[in-house]
Amino acid sequence: MSLEAAYIETAPGLLRRLERMTGDPHTAEDLCQEAFARAWTAAPRDVPAAVLRSWLYSTAGNLAVDELRRRSRQQRRPLAELDPDAFAVHDHELPVARAALAELTPHERLVLLLRYQAGLSLRELARLLDVTEEAARKRVARARERFREVFSRHSADPAPLVLLVVRDVEPDDYVRWLEQAGARVQTVTGPLEPRNLLRAEAVVVSGSHSDVHPATYGERPRFELQGSPDARRDRRDLAAMRTALAADVPL
Repeated sequence: MSLEAAYIETAPGLLRRLERMTGDPHTAEDLCQEAFARAWTAAPRDVPAAVLRSWLYSTAGNLAVDELRRRSRQQRRPLAELDPDAFAVHDHELPVARAALAELTPHERLVLLLRYQAGLSLRELARLLDVTEEAARKRVARARERFREVFSRHSADPAPLVLLVVRDVEPDDYVRWLEQAGARVQTVTGPLEPRNLLRAEAVVVSGSHSDVHPATYGERPRFELQGSPDARRDRRDLAAMRTALAADVPL
């Protein structure tokens, strides 16, 4: 049985099982796609259909268990304990952050606190507000833009903040170029969290001397690769790009 045929035959039942395990149809769809993406590189070939189906169900089940474990480890804090000062990066910015939050509407403050400090995903925020995920994304984007504008007005250094996601090159040339253009630059060497984007006006991902690792898009290396490809770094950078785009931050 070909992998394409296995997808057509297995996907409906697999989606139902994943939805029962996670309680969320969107998560089930994401996990189902991840299972088939892994199948392209790791599933056994030239095996009976029952073996391939068993492999897909086992892989998807393991992914669902990992997702449930991740949820159980996710920290939550009561809203009453949230600290608006967390929106400042440096101590001297604390008064500015307080003043900026004070000018926002109660709904804008609530959306920012839930998204950027409580750590709710857009999907979780949408459920809480009883709106679509796209509507939640737009509300967060509007509140973030409003906070950024007010913060810049109160700040002693109103230069736009640009986040520089560094790959395997020295960031000095990028920092110099951005500062000459009038930006304040904050380098990011780890994962780009949504909270990092609260005050950013743009995200720049640096270049690289290495090829993108084929595993990033579900393939095996077929030719000689340049540099030192790193699939983990590539996935981190891809996640950073998606995070920026989801927050409507120029990339």
